[in-house]
Amino acid sequence: DLSLPKATGLILGLGVWRYLVLAVRQRSHVAWAIGGYLLFGLVFIGIGVLNANWVLKATSQFPVMGALLSQRVAASSFIPGNSGIHPNQVAGTITLVLPLLLALTLTAFGSTHPRQRMIRWTLLLATLFCFVALLLTQSRSGWAGVLGGVLILLVMWVLTMEPSKHRRQVRIGTALLVTLSLLLLVASGPQRIQQLWLDPPQETAVGSLSTLNFRQELWPWAIQAITDFPFSGMGLGAFRQAARRLYPISVSAEFDIAHAHNVFLQAALDVGIPGLIAYAALLLVSIAVVWQLARKEQPLRAIGIGLLASLAAFHIYGLADTLALGSKPAVLLWAIFGLLAAMVRLR
Repeated sequence: DLSLPKATGLILGLGVWRYLVLAVRQRSHVAWAIGGYLLFGLVFIGIGVLNANWVLKATSQFPVMGALLSQRVAASSFIPGNSGIHPNQVAGTITLVLPLLLALTLTAFGSTHPRQRMIRWTLLLATLFCFVALLLTQSRSGWAGVLGGVLILLVMWVLTMEPSKHRRQVRIGTALLVTLSLLLLVASGPQRIQQLWLDPPQETAVGSLSTLNFRQELWPWAIQAITDFPFSGMGLGAFRQAARRLYPISVSAEFDIAHAHNVFLQAALDVGIPGLIAYAALLLVSIAVVWQLARKEQPLRAIGIGLLASLAAFHIYGLADTLALGSKPAVLLWAIFGLLAAMVRLR
């Protein structure tokens, strides 16, 4: 009952990957494939926004957003019998789409071709829609993921830029932005970070961090479960039920654990440590593929960097939350692997 839906979703994802490798045989096919990817991604996000359980976010970390997410709107659902999608899951889907949209929007607005006008404004509207939806989810993991993805997008863009009169200014600006981000991280200090972890404050600039307490309780038991089932894992989707039966997790029985709230822990729980190694290898190969495309294939550079930035955004988000293997929106993740494999094959 727990594993079959996830298994069918995982097989679908692998099927999408293989289909893209076989179907994208010419450079003209890449544009159609990317258009299809974005269309499906926006449909997933739209369904998520319409069916999200906004009640979970109505007691907002931000009073203005809390006023927007009224109980009347929060209770609405367009899927019969659906109790509502968690807004954090919507945020995870957005991380797989928004960085790619930003990369394509930058490219489209950098072009002076008259036929690009409709494409430019379509991409801009889609980007704004995703940005507003991400703000409404109030997912700190989603925000951090998109921010990290955008930084990686800028760095990769600058490193692979062709010589131009603006390249030096762009490189200096990006270097200053990255340096400022690192300085802010260093200024926090390890003691401050440790204090935030040990005693999450109720009031911060991004709202209460009390949800860290839940992860502090869950992650050690997830690691224990991986230790107990290292080769096979607990099985696809099994952690949400088996964890309570095997370990004394002090989380209310009414609360659905759902997953390990970490993409790498969840991969090991689903398919074991060998599966986690294979998954990590996919990510490393993807980085190498994008680096080759960005340096030597100018027409595919924006797409490759945008896909890599989306992968990075999803996995930064996945440090504290995740879309489990086999979940419906995770098909987009496998589509990214398929698109990268198809593009490197063209090269």
